[in-house]
This record gives sequence, C-alpha cells and structure tokens, in this order.
Amino acid sequence: MNEPPQDVVLDSNAYFRLAQSVRPLLQQCFGASPAYSLHVLAELDDEYRTSTRLRHKFEWVGGTEYRQDRQLKRYELHVECWSTIKLLWVMLTAARINMDKVVEIIEYWDYEKDLPMPKEKLRKVFVEYFGTDCPI
Repeated sequence: MNEPPQDVVLDSNAYFRLAQSVRPLLQQCFGASPAYSLHVLAELDDEYRTSTRLRHKFEWVGGTEYRQDRQLKRYELHVECWSTIKLLWVMLTAARINMDKVVEIIEYWDYEKDLPMPKEKLRKVFVEYFGTDCPI
C-alpha cells in the first residue's frame, strides 16, 4: 500500500537557491518509501516582498512560474524544515538529481558569492552529508 508523501518545509534560503535550478521545485513529489512533498511557508513571500536585497538578488522569484509553484505548496506549522545541503543530499539519494547537479549548484553558489554558510563550514558539512570533498 502506498503511504502518503512526507511533507517537508524548505527554509527560504533553500528555496531561493534551488527553485531556479530544479524546476518546478515544489509541485513534483520525489523519492520512494518515503516520498517527499516539498513546501514553503506562506511567510516566504512576505520576507521576499519586504527585502530589497532579496528582490534584487533573486528577481526571478516574482515570476509567474515561481509564484504559482509556491501558491500550490504553502504550509504553516508542524512539519520538518530542511537546510539547503540536507535537501540536496536527500534529492541525490532519492535520484531526483545526480552528483553532477549537486556540484554544479555548489559551484554556482560559490561563483555568485551566495554560499548558505561560510566556506569552511560548508566543506565540513558537505563531507558529512556526501562523504566526499566539497568541490569548492
């Protein structure tokens, strides 16, 4: 018998860093036993709307495709929240993305100077999750 997907709420950093690379990010469940259903908090739009820095850096977030994706998968409370690195690891282990995509995303964050944490910490966390050296 199929069990319902496990709901997971992405923090705003994970959404901003991944939604343009993995499209659509929220609408498609992935994985098996358990399957995962990604969501964002409704407050993400408020955070985006009130931050000039976010609107400038991630202006694509206001596009129709992304607004519709978020509208369908909004949440409030009582669900697990994942970091960007954990999400990449789970997506990799569930075959939603491959290691080449993980490396591409990490290298892009480095290029954009938009790492989710200081580089030394990222290197340590990357090894913990992926069991290999960080590409940056």
